[in-house]
Amino acid sequence: VSPGAPTVDTDASTGINGDGISDALEYLLSNNGGTAPISRITDSDGDGISDWRTVTQGSDPFQANSPTTSGDTDTDADGIPDGLEALITSENGGAAADLSTDTDGDGVPDYYEVLNATNPNDANDPQSGGGSAADSQDATGPSGDNISDAMEAILIAGGATGPITTTTDTDGDGIPDYIEALTDTDPFNSNSPNLAAATSIRSLQADYSVAGGSCVDLSGYQWIHVTDNTGRLVFSINPVGNNLGSTCWGVRIVQGSGSVRTSSDNYALNRNWWIEPTTQPTGFPVYVRYYVLNQEFTDIHTRLSSDGHTPAALEAYISNQVSLVKTSGVQSLEPFPGAGTESTLTWALGSYASNARTITAGYPSFSSTRMETNAITSLPIELLYFGAEADGEDVLLRWETVWERDNDFFTVERKNDWDLWDEVAEVDGAGYDADGRSYTHRDRPNSGAGTLWYRLKQTDYDGTYTYSDPVGVVWEPGQVWPVYPNPTQDEVSVRLNHELADQAQVRLLTLDGQSIPVQVRVDGALLRLTVGQLPTGLYLLETITPSHRQITRLWVNP
Repeated sequence: VSPGAPTVDTDASTGINGDGISDALEYLLSNNGGTAPISRITDSDGDGISDWRTVTQGSDPFQANSPTTSGDTDTDADGIPDGLEALITSENGGAAADLSTDTDGDGVPDYYEVLNATNPNDANDPQSGGGSAADSQDATGPSGDNISDAMEAILIAGGATGPITTTTDTDGDGIPDYIEALTDTDPFNSNSPNLAAATSIRSLQADYSVAGGSCVDLSGYQWIHVTDNTGRLVFSINPVGNNLGSTCWGVRIVQGSGSVRTSSDNYALNRNWWIEPTTQPTGFPVYVRYYVLNQEFTDIHTRLSSDGHTPAALEAYISNQVSLVKTSGVQSLEPFPGAGTESTLTWALGSYASNARTITAGYPSFSSTRMETNAITSLPIELLYFGAEADGEDVLLRWETVWERDNDFFTVERKNDWDLWDEVAEVDGAGYDADGRSYTHRDRPNSGAGTLWYRLKQTDYDGTYTYSDPVGVVWEPGQVWPVYPNPTQDEVSVRLNHELADQAQVRLLTLDGQSIPVQVRVDGALLRLTVGQLPTGLYLLETITPSHRQITRLWVNP
């Protein structure tokens, strides 16, 4: 790798920059079986010891029997493989350490200090004065947020950008960096935690809840997979050191876009949950990863579309402009229970297998939860096009809608450069039409030649209305061949017929009669001129056929 000096760490394609692991070592690891990006936590052989630490010990990072035989076994089921436990003990950490062991009391677990090559038995390493989980206001992070100065310092040394706060999430997986450091997952890899312990998730079927003796005891710092009576995955949960005790839960899943629940302009996903522990969290937030099928997102997308919401609103739903809403004081599978206090959780969307997604969030307390769209205010129509062209004694107006919802009627309004807007026609709307419609109206102005302006006023059934942008047209009574658009920005067309189009000649002139070379092409019955390269101004467009000569004033405004 170039440059390959031991201290160079600038190539983000191989690993995390600024973590002290050189690009050369990251390159060697990733090209021999390690999964990029290589960080201080990356562990390819599952023995708990990060690859870079295994290499510095002279052992094989891709062999679980090196340096400890069967190092990937977790004999005591405490979340730390035997290989890492042996290393912690040899480097002054606690004997038989688990994820909560913090020998020097600096707020960083022993295992995480060992992975980062700091001393788990020295309160001044990695941060001087870091003992007793000190959390002062300094450059590493704010005080009083339950993240020690030592934790902030070790995360920054590993590649995170300070100051570290409770929301710092370097890999964007919905789990803050400090929580990942406490729960043996990699804060610099969005695929960690990899919670693919189950091959399938609960499908779209009836409500399911767990109560009494079937509830789950939850505590510690490990991720726990919660399944239904068929062994299908519903959610994964990490208590992050909280002793939640016996925890009951329920999930509601309804099928099909017709079953998507709505309240006002909010639409709830087909799946919602409640979790009820014996004891609510008192320390760190508890993190939960829910699993939902891709079909559920398709259902809500279909329902939004069938209800006439705009493509922009549909795109907003897919683009994370949605909310994970918790209703405190309520343990109910009704998505809109009508009671309790609602709050919005910070969450992240991920992928699971090939047919599902994950929703990850932290809970300071538990109650009913739903995922919903933000309130959507849809316009009654989406206008695809509105244009005007001179056509002999008339002005021909055309417009087209993408879709319509509660569309009562259109009002066509006209004005010249100095008058107020006048209503000239009313055209019935389609009411509701998911596919949109095309409209035309022919207006015969009663003013002299000049530039006319038109706009549409759209009114829905409740009387609310919106205006389109105005369009202009140069209207000269007596013109035989329509010229449009006029004014124009880049191209103008003269509409003849197929026979005349092949015989006609067109010239663009300045107002004093000087000819201007422009590109002209025949397109069926149209002569198309490219004029976008011209300076803004008024020009004369001369059209000549064997039987007629027409001069049209053309306004170009590129």
